[in-house]
Amino acid sequence: MTSDGGIRLRRAIERYQMVHVEKMFVLNSASGPFLQRIASFVDTILYRRYRDATFSIPNDNTIKEIHTMRAPDMRAFIAGSNIQLEILNIDQCALDRLPPTLARMARLESLTINNCKLQIVRLDMLVDNRNLKILDLSNNRIRHLIPVVERSGRIINVENLKITGNLLDRLNMAVFASMPLLSTLLVWENRIVRLEASVPTNLPNLSILSVGYNQIASIDLSNLTLPNLDSLYLGPNALKCMPSLPRSLPKLSYFSLYSNNLTQLDLSYFRPYRNLERIVVSLNQITTVWTRSAVRLPVISLSLNDNKITAFNITGCDMPNITHLYLDDNRLTEIPSVFDRYPKARLVMDNNPLSCSTLLNFKDKLVTGQLHKDQKPLSMACKTTSSFFLEEETNMLTVSKMIVSISPSGPFLQRFSSFIDSVAYGNYHEATFVIPDSNTISTIEIRKASALRAFVAGTNTQLQMLDIFDCSLDRLPPTLPRMVKLKHLRINNCKLQVVQLDILVVNQNLTTLNILNNQIRQLVPVVQRPGRMLSVEVLNLVMNRLEYLDMAAFMYIPHLALLYLSENPITHLQVSLPTNLPKLRTLYISNNRLTTLNLRNLTLPIVEIIDCGGKALQQLPLLPRSLPKLINIALHGTMLTRLDLSYFRPYRNLQFISVTSGLITTVLASSPVQLPVVLLQLNDNRITTFNITGCDMPNITSLILYGNRLTAVPPVFDRYPKTRLTMDNNPLSCDTLLPFKEQLINYILLKDQSIERRVSQSGRFCYNLSAEQEND
Repeated sequence: MTSDGGIRLRRAIERYQMVHVEKMFVLNSASGPFLQRIASFVDTILYRRYRDATFSIPNDNTIKEIHTMRAPDMRAFIAGSNIQLEILNIDQCALDRLPPTLARMARLESLTINNCKLQIVRLDMLVDNRNLKILDLSNNRIRHLIPVVERSGRIINVENLKITGNLLDRLNMAVFASMPLLSTLLVWENRIVRLEASVPTNLPNLSILSVGYNQIASIDLSNLTLPNLDSLYLGPNALKCMPSLPRSLPKLSYFSLYSNNLTQLDLSYFRPYRNLERIVVSLNQITTVWTRSAVRLPVISLSLNDNKITAFNITGCDMPNITHLYLDDNRLTEIPSVFDRYPKARLVMDNNPLSCSTLLNFKDKLVTGQLHKDQKPLSMACKTTSSFFLEEETNMLTVSKMIVSISPSGPFLQRFSSFIDSVAYGNYHEATFVIPDSNTISTIEIRKASALRAFVAGTNTQLQMLDIFDCSLDRLPPTLPRMVKLKHLRINNCKLQVVQLDILVVNQNLTTLNILNNQIRQLVPVVQRPGRMLSVEVLNLVMNRLEYLDMAAFMYIPHLALLYLSENPITHLQVSLPTNLPKLRTLYISNNRLTTLNLRNLTLPIVEIIDCGGKALQQLPLLPRSLPKLINIALHGTMLTRLDLSYFRPYRNLQFISVTSGLITTVLASSPVQLPVVLLQLNDNRITTFNITGCDMPNITSLILYGNRLTAVPPVFDRYPKTRLTMDNNPLSCDTLLPFKEQLINYILLKDQSIERRVSQSGRFCYNLSAEQEND
């Protein structure tokens, strides 16, 4: 920019929608006058690395979005007057307070300051930002929130507030009294021990409150008024008794007390909540469930799994709508009497000590799947000396208890291998499992092997499938290379911590490696045998403890086709070296803790499916620029608030886009784009603005927008007459729907057509579609 760089940059911007500059030299600063100069031909700028101590926006600047991703030296942010900035994202900086010049950014709609050094947040600094709707202050060092002085009468218009990953130790909900529009409040991963409302406080629009992953032992919210609260998440925390909540929560439909320390549950506690559909009290210490007094609950799903329940008595509780009751992983010895009262309910009872004689009375329920109890192939072993099969014909022999002279592996396997090719252990009690040399068994399955700490294999040319569940192995067995014919290896629900991929290079027939739900924190790539490749095609690492992951670790797995990394606490994912995965077709990285995702260093020539959503993701991921075979992309449950469809321009074969269950309010196309999509799924967001004027989708057949906040039917039928539009659970009046009567009758437009005569929100009756159809 010190010579002819400005001219060259302008020419590039005139030609391309997005310009990436790896390194730029400027005379003084990369902000200030530089921003003023470049503002005449860009409206968005992103700094991957900002090195100055001060960031300044000059007066009258017209840039609308600024993103700084790494600014470790930035200690000051100065905004001029009369600027048009709408979105400001600052990540990894040294700011220790909100910028004093925030008030000058009158048009600011979204402010994100993540991974910085904020310590005290004065909310009165936000009262002049009348357009500010989204405030994200995650992963700072915030210890105190100072409220707006009550007597000032000033309010803050923030709708979505996120303060996760900070150092708050107490939270007084009265601090948010100045936010009447607050809709979503997320305060995960702090150090909160007490949650309260010290004075009567009305939050009329709050619909989601989540305070999980803290250390809360006491909750008293009885002073709150929450007329629109829909979802309440109070776990994981340290509650030993039920929280004190407002007596009236008329809209509450989802209530989670997941992972606390409750020991008893009285279902009559939920009596005041007339629209409560889902209750989750999993992973507590509950031993007894009962009702102190008769109660009728509207719940559809009741989850009480992973407790210590021995007594379950809901005689006084009427749940006429219940469809799912989860009691798995408890200590019940009897089947609760639910089927007579609720014949359509599905009851899950896995991992309860139920005898076969108890289960036999419910054989019909087991066959139909209405009762589920450890129904797994080859291993339906009971804890008693009896067993039964759900199907009359079987080629499987179940032995409930066997006494052997030394060990049920080793010589025992050698003896039996002459007349069986598969063996499954329902309960394995030894510390070591041994496969002798030259054994001919092809499939081994081991379950409930909590004592198993060592697996020793002799030289073996027959074993093709090895499944181990619920064991104490903390590493891959060192003798794996001896099983040269092994095709499928599964080690689930064990204690693996570090996985060294080197150990697998000899297993050239191994195509499936499934090591989900362990304690894996580290993947060590192939280093000892450079040039040797793994033959693995399917790799499943779901539900482990990976926090840092370098995708370059997979460069020595050239046949990798399916990679599952979901449900790990990943906070940092990188691709440190250019990495080619020539066979990868499916990539799942969802449900993690990533706030950003950059996969630009990957080459994925045939990838078809990418699922990279997660509750912490705040920006659209940076994917490889060329994904010629990509047909399906999913971004579920993110923190995105705006979706620009022009983002998908590079992907010429993309057929399915799914961006659901998030916080999106606006959908648009910032520049003209043609997309080959067949299905666009945007349900369960908060969309109020849907403008795809600049987006051409000639192949689209289905547009799903249910569960949003649209008050008008998008104008899609003129352009795409064969498209089916789903608009259930949007606040559309009958007057709005009437011009689309033909589409409703032909089921091209779907809008809550389950009741013949329904009333609109205005109180007027809608027309009867089925009757009108008969008249026609």
